[in-house]
Amino acid sequence: MQEAMIILDTRTILVVMAISCLIMSAALFITHAGRFRRDGMRLWTAGYAAQFLGAALLAARGVIPDFLSVVLANTLISAGFSLLYAAVREFQGKPCRRSVLIAVVVLCFLGFLVYLENTVYRIVFSGMLYCLQAGAIALILFRHAPHQERRPHWLTGFAFAIISVFLFYRGLEAFLSPLEGISILAITPFRTVSLLAGFVAIIMSSFGFLLMTRARAGQENERLATLDSLTEIFNRRTFLDLAEREIARSRRNGLPLALLMVDFDHFKKINDTYGHLTGDAILKSFTGLTLACLRRNDLFGRYGGEEFAILLPETDGRGAVFLAERLQACISASSAWAGDASVNWTVSIGITSLNCVETTGLDAVLRIADEALYAAKSEGRNRIVQLPLLKPAQILVDTPGQGW
Repeated sequence: MQEAMIILDTRTILVVMAISCLIMSAALFITHAGRFRRDGMRLWTAGYAAQFLGAALLAARGVIPDFLSVVLANTLISAGFSLLYAAVREFQGKPCRRSVLIAVVVLCFLGFLVYLENTVYRIVFSGMLYCLQAGAIALILFRHAPHQERRPHWLTGFAFAIISVFLFYRGLEAFLSPLEGISILAITPFRTVSLLAGFVAIIMSSFGFLLMTRARAGQENERLATLDSLTEIFNRRTFLDLAEREIARSRRNGLPLALLMVDFDHFKKINDTYGHLTGDAILKSFTGLTLACLRRNDLFGRYGGEEFAILLPETDGRGAVFLAERLQACISASSAWAGDASVNWTVSIGITSLNCVETTGLDAVLRIADEALYAAKSEGRNRIVQLPLLKPAQILVDTPGQGW
């Protein structure tokens, strides 16, 4: 029992906590080097690095000057909490008042400087201050946990809630039962338990934040696999997959469906004249205009380069032409800017529609819509051309096995 108490003395636990903070900072830095400047990772690593230095200085109490082991040590710990708070806010994409966080750290520095000679006041002050800082981190983790990342947020928040509760009790205990002359490194059962709980919470919070970043990375990978990186609409592969399902649903339910192929006119000339940044801006502007004209269940994807595809479920040819005309009207009323120059652009649109009696597949629909687009280009561009699909008997010959 005596040996266990020696092993678990306050200084030893502080050293272990300091090493744990250092290991967690290094591990996060190494494993997330590619994302170090994203999702609050840099701030999170810096927060634990600051707490490592603070815990190390606390453990050296009596060996180094009190200013270093008390004032500077606790200021670093407070700065670590502030950095961890800022990291979570950055991860969640929320604004963070850095002036407030800096003010809290300055308050910590001044408080410990004033109470340097009073152990009880220091314990009360640090307990309440750190309790509020850890509690604030737990609160934003619980309150702003997105549905897809809820469990990692809650795990990390629970870790900080544990820290907050133990720190509050530590300060309250010192306030109600002041023990003048007791060293900060003295062994008490509660102090040992609270330090061990803090050690566990450090591991838990780092593991939770790691899970948060992994979940975020998984969502981003899924988004990159399905969306076009520039316009953030469906890429070609995703559009084709969804279009196949929509055509099958339309045939199964006997509903009409229309497909529009949209291509920019003389887009290479725009890039050559005004630069690719202007060309990218035009593509984004076009995407925004188109999305404003579409319904929620319409499919919109970048088919390749400056060519786009729009699938309109439960829409006949007349409805598709109406949308195409509306889209061209919106485009003609808009423009992009390249420096001081206004850049206008036009698009050509090819349309085909699938009637409820036709049993064709996506390949045939795409081919006819592409032919309509080619005809619009051939007739002078900035035009809308609609072509009907082949008759059902002919389609069955061209696309065997497409029935259901």
